[in-house]
Amino acid sequence: MRECILPPFLQKGDKIGIVAPSGALSAELELRCLEQQGYKCIIGKNLYKQYGTFAGNDEERCSDLQEMLDDASIKAILCARGGYGITRIIDKLCWSSFLKSPKWIVGFSDITALHLQIQSLGFCSLHAIMPVHFHLPQAVSSLERLLQVLQGKTSAIYFENIIMTEKTPIEGILVGGNLTMLCNQIGTRTLPDSDFFDNKVLFLEETNEPLYQIDRLMTHLARIGVFSKIKALLMGYFTIMPNSPEFGFSLLDIVIEKVRQYGLPVISGIPSGHEFPNFPLILGKKIYISNFEIKYDV
Repeated sequence: MRECILPPFLQKGDKIGIVAPSGALSAELELRCLEQQGYKCIIGKNLYKQYGTFAGNDEERCSDLQEMLDDASIKAILCARGGYGITRIIDKLCWSSFLKSPKWIVGFSDITALHLQIQSLGFCSLHAIMPVHFHLPQAVSSLERLLQVLQGKTSAIYFENIIMTEKTPIEGILVGGNLTMLCNQIGTRTLPDSDFFDNKVLFLEETNEPLYQIDRLMTHLARIGVFSKIKALLMGYFTIMPNSPEFGFSLLDIVIEKVRQYGLPVISGIPSGHEFPNFPLILGKKIYISNFEIKYDV
């Protein structure tokens, strides 16, 4: 796959769509931070509905997202939160209008499935903080970074350490997201096979899972050949479920065991995922990694 196409960057006065394609919201979103930047927020008709754990039923959530995809005046779509639900509607979406007028789609966690779909169509998207977190004091720097990227301003992202360095510095197209969601997409219409990962730099993050489940998911990726195809593995935040059964191996043990035979560089400490700061990653874009930093050309 070639480097994906960047949607147009935002200008003051642009419209930003706000939808909840997955979990239900428990409180009204704080969106003044976007309005103060000169953007006009367009709220999905069903944004605050609840249907079980979902933000409305499948038809309502799909309708909101489809309306934003079809509206050429909407320049970015922010998914309000993660949770669960995007995979229930993703095959119902029509992408013809998006292909004619691409726009930024922003989110993480459950939204990983949407990112993978967008990269399979040849476009970049943003793994980044979502509106449900905008009001938090610890989210300030993450929100600032998100707005900078949407405006076409990027700065280096620094990380903590390199576990294996056989092939650094690294250059490649960045893909990935939440480990569970990524594994669940392989073999579906979104990712029919593992060829999608050829020569990519793969980013992974996960939250509230026991170590044996992380081992199971990483073993699945190894068995289908993902680690033999990629150029490097980037590790974001991995939070382990409290009081989970003793596994006997650390996260680092699990990762190194899966990739050792490939001499694959593994970079940990990427500040992105279910903790703060949650810095934006441009998925589908070529990245350059060296000297403990990630850079883009935009």
